[in-house]
Amino acid sequence: MSEIRLLNEVARWHTRKVRYLAGAWDQLEGVIPSFELSDFHDGPEEPANPFLRSVIRLPIRKAERRIPVGIVSNNYKLVQHTEVGDRCVSGIEKAGVDISKVRCELGLTELDE
Repeated sequence: MSEIRLLNEVARWHTRKVRYLAGAWDQLEGVIPSFELSDFHDGPEEPANPFLRSVIRLPIRKAERRIPVGIVSNNYKLVQHTEVGDRCVSGIEKAGVDISKVRCELGLTELDE
């Protein structure tokens, strides 16, 4: 089985640094966190903004904590990054490509967006 490699490419997404990883999709998807939508408010006892929601990055490892990474409208539909990747892989396989021979590249910001 191949290993995940850190690539030397440097880029930015919304002013944040992006690091790139390369490897097989089944390995890369294990480093992608999940996100959830949460109320946008100033504290647990404070009222929520009725027009906005927070996007929260969920921990992958025990030492990590939840962290807000963005603010979106109430109409925003959250799709997990792994679901998007899985659909891409499925399309590639349906096209007759052996996915085990495909090297995937993944770009993640400092907050793993």
